[in-house]
Amino acid sequence: MLRVRDREFAEAFAEALRRIGLRPSIIFRDGRYIVNATSTELYYLLDSGEWRKYMDSDPEARLGFLGGFLDGDGIGLMPAYANTNVELLEYIRQLFAELGIRASPLMLMSKKGSKR
Repeated sequence: MLRVRDREFAEAFAEALRRIGLRPSIIFRDGRYIVNATSTELYYLLDSGEWRKYMDSDPEARLGFLGGFLDGDGIGLMPAYANTNVELLEYIRQLFAELGIRASPLMLMSKKGSKR
Protein backbone atom coordinates (compact mmCIF):
# COMPACT_ATOMS: atom_id res chain seq x y z
CA MET A 1 0.00 0.00 0.00
CA LEU A 2 1.20 3.47 -0.87
CA ARG A 3 -0.34 6.69 0.47
CA VAL A 4 0.71 9.94 -1.19
CA ARG A 5 -0.63 13.42 -1.83
CA ASP A 6 0.58 13.52 -5.44
CA ARG A 7 -1.91 12.01 -7.91
CA GLU A 8 0.67 11.65 -10.69
CA PHE A 9 3.01 9.73 -8.40
CA ALA A 10 0.17 7.43 -7.32
CA GLU A 11 -0.75 6.75 -10.94
CA ALA A 12 2.89 6.11 -11.90
CA PHE A 13 3.26 3.72 -8.97
CA ALA A 14 0.08 1.89 -9.97
CA GLU A 15 1.35 1.61 -13.54
CA ALA A 16 4.66 0.16 -12.30
CA LEU A 17 2.69 -2.43 -10.32
CA ARG A 18 0.67 -3.30 -13.44
CA ARG A 19 3.91 -3.80 -15.39
CA ILE A 20 4.98 -6.52 -12.94
CA GLY A 21 1.60 -8.26 -13.22
CA LEU A 22 -0.34 -6.85 -10.27
CA ARG A 23 -3.80 -5.29 -10.31
CA PRO A 24 -3.64 -2.20 -8.11
CA SER A 25 -6.57 -0.08 -7.04
CA ILE A 26 -6.38 3.67 -6.43
CA ILE A 27 -8.72 5.53 -4.08
CA PHE A 28 -8.67 9.07 -2.70
CA ARG A 29 -9.28 9.39 1.04
CA ASP A 30 -8.40 12.02 3.64
CA GLY A 31 -6.39 14.12 1.20
CA ARG A 32 -4.22 11.24 -0.05
CA TYR A 33 -4.20 8.81 -2.94
CA ILE A 34 -4.01 5.23 -1.76
CA VAL A 35 -2.61 2.62 -4.12
CA ASN A 36 -3.24 -0.93 -2.98
CA ALA A 37 -2.13 -4.24 -4.51
CA THR A 38 -1.52 -7.71 -3.14
CA SER A 39 1.51 -9.89 -3.89
CA THR A 40 3.17 -12.38 -1.58
CA GLU A 41 6.39 -12.35 -3.63
CA LEU A 42 6.60 -8.55 -3.58
CA TYR A 43 5.87 -8.50 0.15
CA TYR A 44 8.76 -10.88 0.86
CA LEU A 45 11.10 -8.92 -1.43
CA LEU A 46 10.31 -5.66 0.36
CA ASP A 47 10.35 -7.22 3.83
CA SER A 48 13.71 -8.95 3.25
CA GLY A 49 15.57 -5.76 2.42
CA GLU A 50 16.62 -7.23 -0.95
CA TRP A 51 14.95 -4.25 -2.66
CA ARG A 52 17.98 -2.16 -1.70
CA LYS A 53 20.24 -3.89 -4.22
CA TYR A 54 17.87 -2.80 -6.99
CA MET A 55 17.76 0.76 -5.68
CA ASP A 56 21.53 0.92 -5.21
CA SER A 57 22.11 -0.04 -8.85
CA ASP A 58 20.04 2.82 -10.34
CA PRO A 59 20.62 6.46 -9.27
CA GLU A 60 17.48 7.65 -11.08
CA ALA A 61 15.37 5.07 -9.25
CA ARG A 62 16.83 6.25 -5.93
CA LEU A 63 15.80 9.84 -6.64
CA GLY A 64 12.29 8.73 -7.61
CA PHE A 65 12.09 6.60 -4.48
CA LEU A 66 13.24 9.47 -2.29
CA GLY A 67 10.71 11.83 -3.87
CA GLY A 68 7.91 9.33 -3.37
CA PHE A 69 8.91 8.61 0.21
CA LEU A 70 8.97 12.30 1.10
CA ASP A 71 5.63 12.83 -0.59
CA GLY A 72 4.13 10.10 1.56
CA ASP A 73 6.09 10.41 4.82
CA GLY A 74 7.75 13.81 4.56
CA ILE A 75 6.98 16.52 7.07
CA GLY A 76 6.82 20.20 6.18
CA LEU A 77 9.21 22.04 3.89
CA MET A 78 12.51 20.71 5.20
CA PRO A 79 13.95 17.21 4.81
CA ALA A 80 12.14 15.66 7.76
CA TYR A 81 10.49 12.29 7.70
CA ALA A 82 8.83 9.70 9.91
CA ASN A 83 8.13 6.02 9.54
CA THR A 84 7.86 2.82 11.59
CA ASN A 85 10.75 1.02 9.83
CA VAL A 86 14.19 1.92 11.25
CA GLU A 87 16.04 0.24 8.37
CA LEU A 88 14.07 2.30 5.85
CA LEU A 89 14.74 5.50 7.80
CA GLU A 90 18.48 4.77 7.82
CA TYR A 91 18.38 4.16 4.07
CA ILE A 92 16.59 7.48 3.53
CA ARG A 93 19.24 9.24 5.62
CA GLN A 94 21.94 7.57 3.48
CA LEU A 95 20.27 8.81 0.28
CA PHE A 96 20.17 12.35 1.64
CA ALA A 97 23.84 12.14 2.59
CA GLU A 98 24.75 10.99 -0.93
CA LEU A 99 23.00 14.09 -2.25
CA GLY A 100 24.86 16.31 0.21
CA ILE A 101 21.70 17.10 2.18
CA ARG A 102 21.76 17.08 5.97
CA ALA A 103 18.39 15.79 7.10
CA SER A 104 16.62 15.85 10.44
CA PRO A 105 17.26 13.14 13.04
CA LEU A 106 15.38 9.87 12.71
CA MET A 107 11.77 10.08 13.83
CA LEU A 108 10.51 6.60 14.64
CA MET A 109 6.72 6.69 14.94
CA SER A 110 6.46 3.24 16.59
CA LYS A 111 8.24 -0.07 16.21
CA LYS A 112 7.59 -1.91 12.94
CA GLY A 113 4.74 -4.38 13.40
CA SER A 114 3.44 -2.82 16.60
CA LYS A 115 -0.14 -1.72 16.99
CA ARG A 116 1.15 1.59 18.36
